Amino acid sequence: MQLMSFTLDKAIPILDTRKVLFEHLSAKISPLFSSKSRANEAAEEIAETLQNNEIISLLEDEKKLLTAVGQTKGYSDEKEELGEELYTKVLEFEADLCPKITGMLLELNNSTLRELIDCEDSLLKAVEKSKKEFLSFAEEAASKEELGEALYDLVRARYPTEVAAHLTGMLLELKLDDLKKLMTDSEELEKKLNLAYAAFENYRTH
Repeated sequence: MQLMSFTLDKAIPILDTRKVLFEHLSAKISPLFSSKSRANEAAEEIAETLQNNEIISLLEDEKKLLTAVGQTKGYSDEKEELGEELYTKVLEFEADLCPKITGMLLELNNSTLRELIDCEDSLLKAVEKSKKEFLSFAEEAASKEELGEALYDLVRARYPTEVAAHLTGMLLELKLDDLKKLMTDSEELEKKLNLAYAAFENYRTH
């Protein structure tokens, strides 16, 4: 009887610890969902295969926790549902870029998406901001493509053809203004090429 009593005494705090950890987990991820019930479901899914120390580790690491939440079925299902609603709403404001803008907005957490769907003014502002960012990105990409051809010719004059393509691609990761500077500043171009070539050689030999 004493052994049984000891076992029960030890079991109770273990169960309590598990419950507290679950409550912390659910509360921590709740802002990512549009409803408390969905957060609880996701918390159950996450905790199902984890030990207490692993749950504690998740609670202490924001990046790992976000990754775990994103992998839950509940979060994915809710994201899909919200995506369908969001697409219909965005279509009213911006028909031409609706798929692109919807995709950009879906990077937000589910709770924020629900707020946008439920508030037309907030959604309109978000759509306008996303449209501006997308057009800016598209314009920069087009400009980089044009610069890329001229830049490749400059790089090929200094390096073999098979290497020039790689180095040009690496330089195109720079900001547009920096690329424009390279086109008119041979010293800066040489400096950046030396760095790119060193990185390329290091990658190729390891």
